[in-house]
Amino acid sequence: MEHVWNKSKIITNTLNFKYKHSDNIIFWLKDANIVSVVQSVLSALDKHNQSGLPDNIEILKNTPVSKRLLFRIKLPAQKSFVAKVLTLHLFRLRLKYCWMKYHRYGFAETANLIAANNRGINVPQVYGYGRIYGSARLIKKDIVILEDLNHHIPIDELLERNKENEQECINTLDRVIPMLISHYKARCNNWDINTGSVVFDNQDSESHPIALDFEYVVFYNKSSLENLMFLAARLAWHVLYAADWMDKEIFYPWALKLLDRAKVTNIDLRKKLMDRFDYYLSLDYIPHRERMKAI
Repeated sequence: MEHVWNKSKIITNTLNFKYKHSDNIIFWLKDANIVSVVQSVLSALDKHNQSGLPDNIEILKNTPVSKRLLFRIKLPAQKSFVAKVLTLHLFRLRLKYCWMKYHRYGFAETANLIAANNRGINVPQVYGYGRIYGSARLIKKDIVILEDLNHHIPIDELLERNKENEQECINTLDRVIPMLISHYKARCNNWDINTGSVVFDNQDSESHPIALDFEYVVFYNKSSLENLMFLAARLAWHVLYAADWMDKEIFYPWALKLLDRAKVTNIDLRKKLMDRFDYYLSLDYIPHRERMKAI
């Protein structure tokens, strides 16, 4: 299992350009070219708090309860970027974040995305990670700068478009199989997998889907077929929840194809794993701690 103290090394080895904007604002970037993106991010945060944003900033998601903000930044003569911002608005949350050794939020997601990419999982490219410190040198804001997937759509939307064509829906599900196999080979339990975290390129029907939202991810020392069935079943559960017009039975042949790709040929083992798939698929809710144990 990936130790928390290794995450900092993962980040600094990949994002090895350190940019200090001020005494309380520090970023680790892919290269010096991302400094202009950071400056746009900080300007957007200031103007967002005062209401009113520059023309090159587009808010994609604003969740006031969890204090999370997602926006797109467009720079002249450059491609666009996405910034994810988490605000720890209470002092006790900042203290807890420090006490928990930063194994959540932007720090964890940055390290997990880099590790996932290094292990062969198709994820967005990370361009930077930054911190805005508050009193007592505790983190007040976590910021992740990512590749902009502006031409991508989530799997449930793609299935909805083709709801009248069952074979096309099956083809869409089949395109997810290599992604799940990459999680299996990478020994990755992405236990918050859902329809919003699997996206497809809307302009390229042949491209592989991309996995998002890696804050809640654990890497283990060995691959696990149990975990493979857990990930497949939880994604299937979320698809069925979002697309209630789909028939549950469509996912059992799909799970068998997944076992074929994992090269599981033993009949008894295949039956046991399909039973586990059916079990996870039948659960409406699994506590976070139990999801982490699905290995």
